Amino acid sequence: MVRGRWFFVVAAIGLTGAAIASEPESAVTWHGGPAAPVLAGAAVGEPSAGGGASPGNVTPIQPRSRGADVRIGSPRQGAQDVALDFDQATGNLFAVVGWNDPTHPFWRVNISTDDGASWSETTGVGGSSLFDAAVVDQFVYVAYSNEDYNVLRMSRFFVADGTMDMSYGGGGLVNVAIVDPNTILDIAVGANADAQDNRIYVAFIESNHAVRFFWDVADDGTTWAEMSPSPSLVSAASGLDYHWGGGTLGSDPNRLWLSCLGTDGYVHVLAAAASGSWNHYFFSFTPYPNQTRTRISAYGNYVVVAYTAAGTNAAAPFYLVSYNNGTTWFSGFAYDPPTGAPGCFGVDVTARGGWGTGIIYNSESSFDTVSVATREDYAQGSPWSPPFTFNEVDAFSGSPSFIQYLRPLGAFGMVYLAGDTAGNVIPYFDFIALMPFDDGFEFGDTSAWSNTVP
Repeated sequence: MVRGRWFFVVAAIGLTGAAIASEPESAVTWHGGPAAPVLAGAAVGEPSAGGGASPGNVTPIQPRSRGADVRIGSPRQGAQDVALDFDQATGNLFAVVGWNDPTHPFWRVNISTDDGASWSETTGVGGSSLFDAAVVDQFVYVAYSNEDYNVLRMSRFFVADGTMDMSYGGGGLVNVAIVDPNTILDIAVGANADAQDNRIYVAFIESNHAVRFFWDVADDGTTWAEMSPSPSLVSAASGLDYHWGGGTLGSDPNRLWLSCLGTDGYVHVLAAAASGSWNHYFFSFTPYPNQTRTRISAYGNYVVVAYTAAGTNAAAPFYLVSYNNGTTWFSGFAYDPPTGAPGCFGVDVTARGGWGTGIIYNSESSFDTVSVATREDYAQGSPWSPPFTFNEVDAFSGSPSFIQYLRPLGAFGMVYLAGDTAGNVIPYFDFIALMPFDDGFEFGDTSAWSNTVP
């Protein structure tokens, strides 16, 4: 792998004998249609944190934490996964936490009504370590598998107080899909809450490596329609993630996005267009060894995929980005550790809400740190801030971290997992400011105000 100011060739599907080349910053068009979507071209390198020029030579704003890390789910221990989201109408925040009981794993819904200063557990379901969640309309929807991992189920909770809607389906749950004798390997849930706020979507990877995709109107949630991509597009293995984009570019614009790691070891992206057809992109940038997590986010025509890859000296938070709804792609590191610095793992990304992009990751050392790199807008070449390390408790080595744009707070919210053994891991919440004329004010530090016109 060539590093620095570099570019790569994206693996092409269905182009017999074609050698696809590129030059730095050149546009590359993907070819194909709804029946046979392919990507032929290159992802072009972007500057990492602290490197390269930016539009107007703007210095990136350094994010700042707004308070102490807050424990979620007390007094429980053994957390292993988290889904973080918000409801705009009430301002309530939600963290669905999966707990690592060796014989009976379970998840619970947690609500904060005071901007994350405190969290209360409401209820949840046992029997499965696979789940994901999203807020839409007046509900928190949670998708999960049964104990045998062969049924995809959905439950929902009221955004007003986090309690379970027991009138939903039969006793508070609906079976979305039965895959027996196959099993479910991974689940991703999302919604169009930032647009019409009336659709809920769920995708999962089946043990035959097919990606299955279902949707329903949010005020119903009991009549699920399947809209799965063709199994010929991707043989999926792990790392499934979803995000609504709402892009407008193209004759049949991409509207929602999935990312995953394929059985071929490559990162794959699936995009559902306005017509319901699927477009497929895959990239010859393999994740770091033994890393199985990909994360995707979008805002309009801006789409970004993040995961851990090999940096110059150590594992690093790597990203692929398109500024034009998937027509061309670029790549880079949000942070490339210098010689002697620890590697970075557990990557997550958000580009939601118009606040720019945030990438979170863990760095493993004697005190495992959790850091965020940010870029303030969606322009090509915008610089990344230097990493901002915020955790107050030693993070659990190798664990994932989670980041989400939280509109009620006007901030990026983060959850990390802390502990020294799997049995005592605890989730902690914090959030960071990233706005011109906001840095330092909430601390009474008026000297931190900037006079730069945004």
